[in-house]
Amino acid sequence: MTRTTHPLLRLCLVSILAVLCLGMEDTTGCESESSANVEQERIHTAYWFVYDAEGDTSHGRAQFRLGSAVGTTLLLAEGASARFEERSMGFDALLDWHDATFAGFVPGGRFTYTDLEGNTFVNAAPEPAPVEVPDDFPATLARDGSSIELFWDGPPLAPGESMEVVAAHDANRFEFVRSDVRAVGAESVVLSGGQLADLPRGGTVLTLRRWWETQDVEAPEGGGVLRTTYQSREAYFTLD
Repeated sequence: MTRTTHPLLRLCLVSILAVLCLGMEDTTGCESESSANVEQERIHTAYWFVYDAEGDTSHGRAQFRLGSAVGTTLLLAEGASARFEERSMGFDALLDWHDATFAGFVPGGRFTYTDLEGNTFVNAAPEPAPVEVPDDFPATLARDGSSIELFWDGPPLAPGESMEVVAAHDANRFEFVRSDVRAVGAESVVLSGGQLADLPRGGTVLTLRRWWETQDVEAPEGGGVLRTTYQSREAYFTLD
């Protein structure tokens, strides 16, 4: 069973996903500084390609930080640029990243970053493997301490991949529990009964996220990482 989600609630999930994906300490944008103020070789680059099946949108995102993945966030100065495919990536001050959004499914693509010294770094994000919650997922689950094993619709995990399941209280998406699996060949992920018991009774939304990651990227001396995510359509059930 599916339904339309209020945009504000989806923004809450996007904010949570940003922290989990990019491993950052803040996503407010209030501490960003210009990339013109730092040595260009010290810039750390994090690229993320995500397909959101619920919204049927694809996103190429990049975040630039000073020195490491937890350094000060950088806003690219005039003369530097970040592109996904042929589209310029504008800066989102709320979530502290550079972003390009596309309608529908985009089968991966190239990130191109050029710094203020004219150095260009190109990284190709592969097409993420699909994943969906099965159509026969129960409409009601009990908060009685019983765990659930969810066998997803989609191929088993390949090397470099992991699967995450997130269950959130529909009325307050910041009340959520999550679990993941990383074993190559895995076809299911488990939410424990204790985790479900931590959620309030009532409407609950379930989402699967399939991750892939590599640090084998073209980047300045500050290093970098490239990730992809396929985020499933949302499934709703009642927790009783």
